[in-house]
Amino acid sequence: MLEGTYVVSAQTPVGSKRGEVTFAHGVNGALRAVLNVRGLNIALSSARAEGDFFELSGTISHVLMGKAPFTCTGSVEGDRLTATARSGSVSISLSGMRKELSGRTA
Repeated sequence: MLEGTYVVSAQTPVGSKRGEVTFAHGVNGALRAVLNVRGLNIALSSARAEGDFFELSGTISHVLMGKAPFTCTGSVEGDRLTATARSGSVSISLSGMRKELSGRTA
């Protein structure tokens, strides 16, 4: 089951970054996803899932780099999330646990 909030760590070119990603189904059954990193909530678009696998996209705004669109694919096995986000030639690995089990917040 994909729905829930996951405490994640992203291995970026400038070091490890912590955050949360939340998956929920809307009234019409469409998958919604929100990424929260350092208090910045990013609504992710085109979120879709098939079984335990998911795919989504979004845009992160950075003061120095401007807007960077990205895509992300991943899966959930039990309560563990693993994913890879790509923006241009940059690839970032994400991993984390369902928040209710991790005992931590971002």
